[in-house]
Amino acid sequence: MKKKIELYKAINVNEILKRIIDNKDLNINCISKFKLLGIMKALEPVVANFEFVKNEKIKEYGKEDDNGQVSINPEEEPETFKKYQTEIEELLSTFVKVDTIKAEDVIDKDIPADALVAIYDLIGE
Repeated sequence: MKKKIELYKAINVNEILKRIIDNKDLNINCISKFKLLGIMKALEPVVANFEFVKNEKIKEYGKEDDNGQVSINPEEEPETFKKYQTEIEELLSTFVKVDTIKAEDVIDKDIPADALVAIYDLIGE
């Protein structure tokens, strides 16, 4: 089942899922880990697309330094930074469709409570 969530939540969920899956100290059963991994992998293109657009906007609004790095300095260019920030915030508030996971696959599966709270939007029936 798919659910619409804001892009910023999808990015946060992806980071949390990576931490859960990569944590060798957690004793998550293989079925739950497999399902969480599937959601994480489905979110990776969404995160990659966001990073691509964000970097394009930095190139558009930023300035290149002596080392070839492009950045936006909010202190030197407050109006330019404000435009960049507005566009990125608008992008982050758009909705994307993501897969959900059944509560029975994550509840009482040794997943830390803070991680469950963070992925709450993806827990379906």
